[in-house]
Amino acid sequence: MARIPLISGPQDLTQNRAALNNLINQINDLDFFITILSLIFQGTIRTVSGAFTVAAPVFVYFIEPAVNGASTATLPTSASWYAAYGPMFPVIFKDSKGVASSFNITVNPAGVETIDGLSSYAVAGDRAALALRPRPDGTGWVTT
Repeated sequence: MARIPLISGPQDLTQNRAALNNLINQINDLDFFITILSLIFQGTIRTVSGAFTVAAPVFVYFIEPAVNGASTATLPTSASWYAAYGPMFPVIFKDSKGVASSFNITVNPAGVETIDGLSSYAVAGDRAALALRPRPDGTGWVTT
């Protein structure tokens, strides 16, 4: 990761701006973000395949089917997740094996809840990721 030195004069401003932009680009990269989360929340990341249920305190799910096949995640109620963690901790699903275009990852909300108004949400791009936050009103989840 780039270190940003203190500005010692006007000539360093361009150099520091470039270092700051590089750092921002790294933070915006989801893989980097997941790595940071893994360091902060050790024990809250799980590698899964097939059908599974999202359960606290796991926030990040790396989907790696042992045998190529679709994976299905079932979310808890958004109200229970919001009550426990508020809006600060999303649930993240990552196709870490790179097969989601052939073997989709389907995420189903609990009961009649929705994800962005949909009854389910599919991760269908290789190495794609999906981050979900609970709606404060307890009616479902939103993508972030």
